[in-house]
Amino acid sequence: MSLVRPSTFHRIMVTQAHIDRGNRMNGQTCPVALALKEATGTAWMVRTRTVSLDASPGCVDRWPLPLTIQRWIQRFDAHENVEPFVWHLPRRLLVRKVTSRC
Repeated sequence: MSLVRPSTFHRIMVTQAHIDRGNRMNGQTCPVALALKEATGTAWMVRTRTVSLDASPGCVDRWPLPLTIQRWIQRFDAHENVEPFVWHLPRRLLVRKVTSRC
């Protein structure tokens, strides 16, 4: 039984294809950003510690990434071996995209 309620989270799968196509030190084309865009249909900006919708300038909300993903990004950027993984993005972040006013 999963502890994650599907209604409150969106499943994000970072695959080997994302890792192979992803660019190091690039928050818009790193594997995590590619997986987010594929899963949500929206461009994202991924930093080592935060994620945000890749919105128009001056309209940025940032949310902290789980520590395990922060470490994964650091290993990827350092050219260390990384494995595909799955994580759950809170759906409220996707809703914010529609309702946020800048």
